[in-house]
Amino acid sequence: MNTHNTDSKKSPLDLNNYAALIGIDWADQTHALATLALPANDHAEPELSTLEHKTDALIQWISSVQERFAGGRIAIAIEQRKGALIHFLSAFDFIDLYPVEPLSLKSYRKALYPSGAKSDPVDAALLVQFLIKHHFRLRCYTPQSAPVRQGAQYCEDRRRFVDQRAQALQCLTASLKLFFPLALELFEDLSTSLARAFLQRWPTLEELQRVRPATLRAFFYRHGSRSHQLIQYRLELIAAARPLTSDPGVIEPQVLRVKSLLEHIGTLSRIIASYEQRIQSLLQVLDADGIFASLPGAGSCLIPRLAVLFGQDRTRFESARELQLLTGTAPVTRQSGKKKLVTMRWACSNFQRQSLVEYALSSLRFSKWARAFYDLHMPKDPNADKPTYSVLRKLAFKWLRIIYRCWQTRTPYDESTYLQSLHRSGSPVWQQLQQAKACPL
Repeated sequence: MNTHNTDSKKSPLDLNNYAALIGIDWADQTHALATLALPANDHAEPELSTLEHKTDALIQWISSVQERFAGGRIAIAIEQRKGALIHFLSAFDFIDLYPVEPLSLKSYRKALYPSGAKSDPVDAALLVQFLIKHHFRLRCYTPQSAPVRQGAQYCEDRRRFVDQRAQALQCLTASLKLFFPLALELFEDLSTSLARAFLQRWPTLEELQRVRPATLRAFFYRHGSRSHQLIQYRLELIAAARPLTSDPGVIEPQVLRVKSLLEHIGTLSRIIASYEQRIQSLLQVLDADGIFASLPGAGSCLIPRLAVLFGQDRTRFESARELQLLTGTAPVTRQSGKKKLVTMRWACSNFQRQSLVEYALSSLRFSKWARAFYDLHMPKDPNADKPTYSVLRKLAFKWLRIIYRCWQTRTPYDESTYLQSLHRSGSPVWQQLQQAKACPL
């Protein structure tokens, strides 16, 4: 499920406001439609049809719907939260979109059809029925502002390219270990332009050791490495190094692989830089009040990710609790008889939860209370398994309440103000701070 680029609000569904209800079971090429004209009696069945996913066909269908129902409002239930069809339908003012979670529809279908029978037209009809009977569980979709939607897509795509680069760096490291481990001692970060240029020019130890020290010094200076001590250390490592293998059956294929990976990493680095430039150009709009920039440990990567998570519409969420549920930081409780199980919430936006957990981790170095909260919830037994991720998720859950309050009041975060509130309430976090003598009042 992905909801990062939508703005949706709960509102009672009054059938008197609509001329028709439509369920759409979308597909790549052909969509199944179920149309129910209103008013309708309890036994009325929706009309079933299909619609090709072609621009001309979609436009013609919208025109026919508008003409048939004399411009009245139409409620559409669709098993989708983002995609071409959602973008197309959201452009029409007379349409209200109600996205239905695939898991909800699956459970609803299973309850009515225990045999497991499934067809696209039946699903489209079930969407209409779900809209009528369970509208209080749905949220009317309206898109956020263009800058927020752009920023959200930029942030998510940037993260994908960062992950791809990390995977390529792992492959590069594995290859160098096979025939040129010295490179891993010379450079801590192989993604830097210095490391890439070095390996592209001297991809083997044999080629590197044929080069004069003066040439190497000039290379390091030319690429911004001007520490005499560091350069001398590298030269000594190169002079003393011995080859791990001289087998051409190992070296030559790995050299080609390393050169290919270096080009790939260089391309990804340039792509990431271009995304970061786009994101920074939107940041003044996304964080106009400086709320997210005031958060300790947010940094240039997490500020825009948190900003697009909240958006610009302060009425988007009714409470911090709603946001905690949406982002998956709130746990799920399953209870049956005497058994009670509290687990992580899986039905959420993974990217949003990832952003919040990463921020919680980053805040440990910059926020005294966050560090105390983390230490308080970590197991005291040194032999016990340390649930680092679950503790960070709890910390993200707490941060969300604080950020939500700042966002609602347009007030930048102030660490001292929050520490004073912890002191007044006698919070265990404050007691942890006092024990660690990390925060004198």
